Amino acid sequence: MQKLYNSLRKNLKEFEDQKIREWEAGVEESTDDKLNMFLLYREPTELAVEGFVRVNFDPTLVRLLREVKYLKLLEIDLPERASKLYDKVAVYRTQTGNLELCVNMYNDILATLLPVEKPLLADRIAQMGNAL
Repeated sequence: MQKLYNSLRKNLKEFEDQKIREWEAGVEESTDDKLNMFLLYREPTELAVEGFVRVNFDPTLVRLLREVKYLKLLEIDLPERASKLYDKVAVYRTQTGNLELCVNMYNDILATLLPVEKPLLADRIAQMGNAL
């Protein structure tokens, strides 16, 4: 029984180590490109009407930050890149939250403007849009 237990334990440990190595390899490739993307993008629209703006914080980074959180709780050694990324998790959370608030206000303004009001505020909408 003891041999079976030790064998099973060894196999589980090897499997866990293999999965962590695969995950570590994915950290490098997913973070570099995703962190260099623009945080805001404008949805394409028909005609020349201003489109809604969206926050573009990649879901892959969100997933990665969540995974790092749980791996830290399990006290598993993490690659340096993942640790550095996780050190800034509060900054990412507050900045994307603030951007979401601004974007929602901007989109609400665009959505509630009447067609007759848009020409009156076109210059201000363009200024807000150019700031994005």
